[in-house]
Amino acid sequence: MLVNSMIFLYFLSSSYENYAKFSLLMLTGRRSWCCAEEGSLLLFALEQIIPRLRSAEFASFRSKLTPHIEQMFFCLYEYPTTKRPKGKAMQEHNVPHVDLTFESAQLLLDFYRPDELPEFDSYRVGSITADAEALIKKIIGLAPEEYNPQKTLENLRLYVEGKLDKMPTMEHTPLPTGLRNINYLLADYYFKNNELPKAVKYYMLDLCHNPSRLDAWAGMALARGSQLETQMNSCCAINETDFIKR
Repeated sequence: MLVNSMIFLYFLSSSYENYAKFSLLMLTGRRSWCCAEEGSLLLFALEQIIPRLRSAEFASFRSKLTPHIEQMFFCLYEYPTTKRPKGKAMQEHNVPHVDLTFESAQLLLDFYRPDELPEFDSYRVGSITADAEALIKKIIGLAPEEYNPQKTLENLRLYVEGKLDKMPTMEHTPLPTGLRNINYLLADYYFKNNELPKAVKYYMLDLCHNPSRLDAWAGMALARGSQLETQMNSCCAINETDFIKR
């Protein structure tokens, strides 16, 4: 009943600037009502706002909305868990948090993803943050088995090693559109932080879902090439067969 009433009030404010609607949501936090009925009100508001957040409709006051949206996600999922910069601390409303699901994670990732998908040769500043890396790994852990690309990954590895003539077809359920870039974002983060084995792993996983992504092929080739160069300069014994495979 509480949530239905608040949703009604939310729409009642639609004649005002969208930013004004958040005053209603903030009042629920002060009363520790923000996660009532499993956070239905906050989830409803986020479902209305997040898909349009980067649109012209919100452009003039997006920066004002951002801390409120962060607070809403914190109330729901206790994310982000790391300390915020001075003056930006999350308010603890002493409410039970909601379990993050694979479906609801799409809103969370949509908010924290970069505005522009980083390219393999773009600056590191355009990559995800360490907080987002931890978040994406958690989301991947929530994925149902149907999205597991293990069989495709094995065939892709054979293709990269020259043991298959044709690019393998996808043998798993494609990721939802909102999560289609999760592996690429991780790969890009690891590549630009010089964690090359992890970068190769996630570039390969991304190619299982997005086989035509040029930046993933280019990033993987550079990461594998850097690994080989490091191995050649290490003065350690090299297994010729393994070296050629890589």
